[in-house]
Amino acid sequence: MTTEDKEFICGPCDYLQTPKTAVVWCPTCEEGLCHDCSVHHIAGKLTRDHKPINIDHYKEMPRKMIEEVKKCLKHDEIYELYCQNHKTHCCVQCVKEIHARCTGVTLLRQVIENIKTSAMVTEIMQELENRMGGLVKLTENRKKNVDRIDKQSSNLCTEFRRMRKAIESVLDEFESALNEEATSVKNTQSSKVNNSIDKIGAQKSVYKELHSNLQKVIAYGNNLQVYLAVKTIEEKLNRGDKELESLLKTASGFQEINVAFECNEHLSSLLTKNVKPGMVRTSCSPLKCEFKTPHGKEAQISSTNTGTTVSKLKIKTYVQTFQAHLSLSLDSSKTNISSIVPLPSGQTVITDYGGQQGVMLFHRNGSFNTRFNNLGSPYGACLIGDSVLAVSFPCNNNIKLLEIVESTCSILNIFRIKQSCYGLSFNSAGNIVAASAEPDNGIIVVGLNGQILKRVNLNLPMIRNVHCYRDKIIVTEFESTEILVFDPEGRKVITHTFNWEPDTRNICVDKHGNIFVCALNTEKVTVIPNDGNIRVDVLEPDDRLHIPKAIAYDKRTNTIAVAGRDGLFSAIYDIFYN
Repeated sequence: MTTEDKEFICGPCDYLQTPKTAVVWCPTCEEGLCHDCSVHHIAGKLTRDHKPINIDHYKEMPRKMIEEVKKCLKHDEIYELYCQNHKTHCCVQCVKEIHARCTGVTLLRQVIENIKTSAMVTEIMQELENRMGGLVKLTENRKKNVDRIDKQSSNLCTEFRRMRKAIESVLDEFESALNEEATSVKNTQSSKVNNSIDKIGAQKSVYKELHSNLQKVIAYGNNLQVYLAVKTIEEKLNRGDKELESLLKTASGFQEINVAFECNEHLSSLLTKNVKPGMVRTSCSPLKCEFKTPHGKEAQISSTNTGTTVSKLKIKTYVQTFQAHLSLSLDSSKTNISSIVPLPSGQTVITDYGGQQGVMLFHRNGSFNTRFNNLGSPYGACLIGDSVLAVSFPCNNNIKLLEIVESTCSILNIFRIKQSCYGLSFNSAGNIVAASAEPDNGIIVVGLNGQILKRVNLNLPMIRNVHCYRDKIIVTEFESTEILVFDPEGRKVITHTFNWEPDTRNICVDKHGNIFVCALNTEKVTVIPNDGNIRVDVLEPDDRLHIPKAIAYDKRTNTIAVAGRDGLFSAIYDIFYN
């Protein structure tokens, strides 16, 4: 917003109640001057070093930027001082309350005396130009993407028609070969049946001749001759019946022969309405056009909470092995630890997606307490209250709310999601965020009443783990080397890529914003610092860490808990902050 629509009155004339329109503006006195007053202003001993500007130029300046931010929002006083320690401007009250012990508090007007030619202004102008240039490139990149989408979309049908012609050509060849095969089958099988007809005809001729001969013997022979003829015919009938019975059992010509076309199952599936021969699929990848937004120096210096980075951590580890009677009952081929949740009570919950142990509960010292294995095969778990957990059961397509008190577990509610949900997290809005593969390939947000509030497709068909931190959603895929960070609308914010063999597993974030991730195959726990420094492997196989699958941050003790498996054994590792 500018001041161009405002009429400015000469300050001195207005004071004398003879208002005149201002033609210049004195930035030092912060008032307008008419022509006559401006002449006296320039000539006056106390004001001759002031540098008035044309009133039209003043009107072009944004009002908010030059007027409304002059005062401290907290104390409603003019900014008059500058703290060298914190590199920030302040009012008198700010100095008393915040900067009383700071050295180097000086007058703001002295600090900004030559600001127009200072490096600060030069740098910010350069930053703005860089941003504008970056946005121009980004716009060009997006326009090219639109053109590419247009071309690729147009090519879809062209490509399908090409594939269709190729398929028709193959089908024509197959039809020709099928016709030859059908003719061969017809000739072979018809020959077998015709051969059986010939045998039947021959036998029929024998019976016809016997019938005729018997009629003649009956008409002209004596009783003995008739008797002997009948006996002869009976013998021949018995012998003929046996021969015919043998033919009916063994000869291929005496079977019901049918010829039919059996369609290949892959081709048959294409002929059904429910199966599409293909689909239009979109894929996303990071921008090839970089748009850097570095943090300003002032913002970094004036921040009162910079967080604790990895360089400020002193890490200690110790192993808490589960009691032998549990370890011996674990079948490593069927046990699949998928999540770990430290409870406010000091106990720890670990889920076994393998289905053998279910939801396992451990004491403060890491020893086994009890298991709840009649719930199904749990995958993800997150704390939504002091003693209430949300636990996902992908095989059952539901999420259960469990209340765990001491050694008991009660089902408070069952949310029938009707799709597989894996990793769970609890966001700042008080809702459950679940990693869901088909059909979402992203996340779903579920209210505590079980209603699905939102679906965000991230184009990640193998998504398994999710963690919410402030307004960010951090996810990993199965057999991946990346950690992906999205905003609540599904826009990718950043990608962290690791030079290890795939398999990032579960993730968590501590109170300082440092991201911890389990690497299953390399058997490491790595931290991505909040300040962008070099990543650090905080736990490795030498620390007796084997097959790490689940990780969680415990706010109560300010530690990281990791669940892994060493043969038949499991362990919890804690990372202590200095």
